[in-house]
Amino acid sequence: MWANLEQAISGFTDKVALSVEHDVSFDSLISSARVLRKTNSGRHYAVVRFTNMLQFVTELLAFDGYVEHLVLLPDGVDTDEVLRRIDADIKGDNWEKTSWWFASSGTTGIPSWNPHTSQQLCRAVVTGELQACLCWGLLYQATRFAGIQVILQSLLSGAKLVDAVSVNPQTSLNIMLSNGVNALSATPSIYRRLMMAKGIECLQPQFVSIGGEIAEQTLLDQINSLFPKAKVSHIFAASELGVGFAVSDGLAGFPLSWLNNSKRFPMLSIDSDDCLLLKVTVEKDYINTGDKVTVKEGRVYFQGRRSGLINVGGNKVYPEYIESVLHQCPQVLHARVYPKSNPIMGQLVAADIVSTEKDPKLAQKQILEHCNRILQRYQIPMFFRWLDSIDVALTGKVKRNE
Repeated sequence: MWANLEQAISGFTDKVALSVEHDVSFDSLISSARVLRKTNSGRHYAVVRFTNMLQFVTELLAFDGYVEHLVLLPDGVDTDEVLRRIDADIKGDNWEKTSWWFASSGTTGIPSWNPHTSQQLCRAVVTGELQACLCWGLLYQATRFAGIQVILQSLLSGAKLVDAVSVNPQTSLNIMLSNGVNALSATPSIYRRLMMAKGIECLQPQFVSIGGEIAEQTLLDQINSLFPKAKVSHIFAASELGVGFAVSDGLAGFPLSWLNNSKRFPMLSIDSDDCLLLKVTVEKDYINTGDKVTVKEGRVYFQGRRSGLINVGGNKVYPEYIESVLHQCPQVLHARVYPKSNPIMGQLVAADIVSTEKDPKLAQKQILEHCNRILQRYQIPMFFRWLDSIDVALTGKVKRNE
């Protein structure tokens, strides 16, 4: 096992590592990292923000294995505040591996900060001749768990990495097409926005991974149809634990046989409240992921976050499940479901819709007919907003706490 990130990529010599304004080789990256390290020696910790991909990766290489703590700071987060929050954990004097600190997505609350070593973060990295020929398109914020996973997969396999992050999906697609991207990883929300961009059919990836949000069967079928030559997998990751698992059989959810199987990593189980439990070793206790699941016909399906429930007169509604039903409707390109206060029922279900049907009255009629066939009455959206696009947060997930 390598001691640090620089050592891990030292075998790729003059191969291209990054495509920025120009191509940057692995050797060039390592040389720049050594210069940066020399001018910043003796530091206890390093705070790394993302300005551009070359600066960001250079700093990762410069400091992993050479400082005790590497803090990856997302946009808009105050350095002093973060250091105060993790201060109690960064004062130790004895260390062997650099702890990488990054924030969880905070999907339904305040993001937590969790440390992991680069070796732990690389457990899911796949290497080989095929992976070394890939060009990865980065669509996540680089300082987040999912972004780090893509960056490490590209670096450690000797592949090329392209920063394709943009609020405009057409810009992201154009960047990927002009750089020959043939491997990508993104949330369902990002894929739905990309599929509205002109020329998406020209992108011909070999690898496609989906993570960060529930991968519905409708989306999996759309991606498999759009990219017929790609190996498609959807990933569940717990950023607090720095682990995850991938499903590659083309179906939503995961096989029931994976539960309580000590030979699988990470180990999975379900508690009495139907929440998914996860642990990384037999000796450790299970951790509650907060994700509600249901078992149906030999498969485990994600329902949504426990903390995100809508309470309609005492009935529990999972926004993610209602969105999955809406996405099955041919007139719906993208949907976001959220609660709306009501003096009688407490809350009712509301939905933002990006639709192929430009007549809102006709679209609502068609969508309600679809919902009436599948949902219980209390689950059916009572309020609709018709949008041109649905905002996606820097984490790549649909914005819910507005």
